[in-house]
Amino acid sequence: MLTVFDYLILCAMLLISVAIGIYFGCFGTKQATTKEYLHGGKKMGVIAVGVSVGVSHFSGVTMMAIPADVYKFGAYLLFINLAAILVGLLSVYVYLPVFFQLQISSSYEYLAKRFDNRTKQLAVYLYLFSEIIFFPLLAYIPALAFSATSGLSVNLTAFVVCALCIFYTTIGGLKTVVWTDFFQFIVIMVSVIINCYLGLEKSGGFMSIWDTALSGQRLINITDFNVDLTRQDSFWTMTVGYTITLASTIVVHQTGVQKYLSVSKFRHCIWSVVYSTFCKCAVSTLCVFIGLEIYAKYSDCDPLISNKIKKYDHILPYFLTEVAGQTPGILGLFVASIFSAALSSMSSLLNSIAGIIYNDLIKKRLKKEYSELTQSNILKVLIILCGVAGTCLVFLIQHLGPLLALNVALRGPINGPLLGMFTLGMLFPKSNSEGAFYGGLISLISVSALMIITKYYELRQVLVHPTKPFSVDSCENVFKNSSTNSILARVTNFTTTTTTYQEVPFLFKLSFHYYTLLGAILTILIGVLISCMSSKSQNLVDEDLISPICQKFLSKKRHRKYDEFHEKDKKAERRNNIVIKGGKLQGSEITAEVEELLKNKVGIQTKIQDARLVSEKYDIVVAKIENWDTKRAIMKQKNKLKGSKTFIEDDYTKQESEIQKKIRGIAAAEKGKGVEAKVGYKKMIWAGEVWHWDTKLDKLVKAPSHPKENPKN
Repeated sequence: MLTVFDYLILCAMLLISVAIGIYFGCFGTKQATTKEYLHGGKKMGVIAVGVSVGVSHFSGVTMMAIPADVYKFGAYLLFINLAAILVGLLSVYVYLPVFFQLQISSSYEYLAKRFDNRTKQLAVYLYLFSEIIFFPLLAYIPALAFSATSGLSVNLTAFVVCALCIFYTTIGGLKTVVWTDFFQFIVIMVSVIINCYLGLEKSGGFMSIWDTALSGQRLINITDFNVDLTRQDSFWTMTVGYTITLASTIVVHQTGVQKYLSVSKFRHCIWSVVYSTFCKCAVSTLCVFIGLEIYAKYSDCDPLISNKIKKYDHILPYFLTEVAGQTPGILGLFVASIFSAALSSMSSLLNSIAGIIYNDLIKKRLKKEYSELTQSNILKVLIILCGVAGTCLVFLIQHLGPLLALNVALRGPINGPLLGMFTLGMLFPKSNSEGAFYGGLISLISVSALMIITKYYELRQVLVHPTKPFSVDSCENVFKNSSTNSILARVTNFTTTTTTYQEVPFLFKLSFHYYTLLGAILTILIGVLISCMSSKSQNLVDEDLISPICQKFLSKKRHRKYDEFHEKDKKAERRNNIVIKGGKLQGSEITAEVEELLKNKVGIQTKIQDARLVSEKYDIVVAKIENWDTKRAIMKQKNKLKGSKTFIEDDYTKQESEIQKKIRGIAAAEKGKGVEAKVGYKKMIWAGEVWHWDTKLDKLVKAPSHPKENPKN
C-alpha cells in the first residue's frame, strides 16, 4: 500500500503539471489566438516537441501492458524499436514533407485539398470516434495502477485524473501539452530506471534473469522468421504489422502532425522525429526488461493462477509492491509515472480533438468571423466537453479485455482506412476522391466486421491466443485459495484450447497487430481500382500534395494544366503575401522580426498575420500582410532597401514566377545590347515602349496602342 511519502510524490507530479498549465494560460501571451493555442505560435523547441510526441504515443498502455505481454508471450516486443525507427523514416521521407509544405492547421485539411470535402468529413468523423474511444482507456490505466497500490476505487481515481487533465489542457493550450509532456517524460524515465534496478537486484542479477527467461521460452528466437500471421510474438508481426499501426498514430495522426508543425523549420521537424524515436525506443526497451524481471520472479508461481491478482494487467503493480513495497517513495514514483504517461496522451488528444472539431466542423459554418480571443475560448469549451464525454466512457472500458489488445483492436479498423486514404493521396497521383472515399468506407466496414466476429470468438473462449507456459510448482498454499479443478483448468489452459482454436477460420485468428495494415491495404487497393474505373481518374493534382518520393512520376503536361486551372485560386491565396530574401530572419520569433524589419527599414508599421521560413539555405521568408493596401504601400517603398542585401518581392505563383523569369531574361539581353529595359509585373518597358506578356502566345507583345509588331520571342 502507498505511504504518505508516496502520496507526496504523486501529488507533487500532479501539482507541477497543473502549474505548467496555469503558467502558460495566465502569463505571457495567455494563448489568446488559435495559432498560439493549437500550434504554440510555430516556435516550439525541437527537443521538447520530439519528447512530447514520443511520450504521448507510448502512454500508460506501454507502461502497464508491455511488461504484462512480455510475461505472457516473451520479449518479442523488443521489435517495437525497429518499428519506431521505420516509422521515423516514413515520417521524414514520405508524409511530413507534404504537411510541412502545406502548413495546415489540421492534418485532415490535406484530404480536402487532395480529394474533396466529403472524404475529409469521413476521415474527421472516423478520427473523432477513434479518439473518444481511446480517451477512457488512457484514463483507466493510471486509475487501475493507483487502485492496485492504494485500494481506492478505480472509477473515482479515473474521474480525478480526467478532471486534472481537462483543467491544465484547457487553460494552457499546446505549449502546456508539450512542456508537461517533457516534465512527465523525466518522471517516467526516472521511475522505469529505478524499477529496473530494483527488479534486477531482487531477481538475482542479469544472468539469473537471462537463464530463467531462456528456460521459460521468453527470449526472442533470432532465427525464427516464420511468416505466421496468427502469431503475436513473431518478427514479421512487429516489423510489418506494428510498424503500420504505429505509423497510423503518428505520421498522419493529428496529435503527431500538430506538434511537428509547431516548429519553424523542416530541419527542426526532422530532429524532433529523431528525438521522438529515441524516447519511444528507450522506454519500450526498459519496459520489456521489466517484463523479463517479472517472469524471473514468478516463473515458478504464476500470480494469476495462484489467485494473487485478478488479471495479468495487474502484474506490474503487484510485482513492484513485492520488490519495493518497503522502500518509501518507489510505489509513489511508479504511480506518478503511470499518471504521467496517461496524462501526456490525454492532453495531446484533447488539444487535437478540439482543433479538429473547430477547424473542420464548426469554423466554416459560422456566419461571421469571430475575434482570435473568442475562437480561443471556443476551443477551451470544446476541450471541456470532449473531456467530460471521455470520462463517462471509463466505466465501460474496464470490462472489454486486455489493455494492449484492446487498444490496437479498437483503433485498428479506423486507423487503417485513415492511413490508407493519406497514403493513397500522397503516393498515387492518379487516385481520386471517389476511390479515396469508397476505399476508406469499404475498408472500415470490412475490418470492423472482422474485429467484431473475432471478439465474439474470444468472448466465447473459442479463440484463445496461445501464451508461453506458466508454472505454480513453488506456490505455497495455492490449493487453499481455490478449488483443485479451477487451478488445473487454468494451468492447462494453453493445451485444452488447441482443438477449438483450430476450428476458428484463419481470418479470425489473424493477429490484432495486422488490423491497421489490413485496413490500409484494402483502402489503397479499392481506392486505386475505383479511381481507374472512375471518369474522374484524370483529375489534375498539385505537386505540393504528392510526397517528394513520387513527384518525379507526375506528368509534366498534367501538372502544367493543374497550374493553369488553379491559377486564380493561388493568386487569391497569395494576394496579401510578400517574399523577403536575405533578411536573416531565422530566429524563433520570425513574425516579430518581419514587423521590425518593415518598421525600421521600409518605414511601414503593420501587423503580420503569419510568417514562415520557406528556405533556410537561401534565407527566404514568406509573410502575410494584414490587408492589401498595406502590402501596396510596402511594395512602393521597398526601394528603401536598395543597396542592402535584403530584397522584398511579390509572392508569385509558379506560373507567374516562370513568366517573370522569362521577362527578366529578355531585359538582361537587351541591356547587354545597350538598350534601356525595365521589368514590371508581366511587362517590360523597352526603349520607352511598354510590352505586355501574352500568356497564350507565351511571349511579349506591344501594348495595343502601338501598331509596331513585337520582335521578341
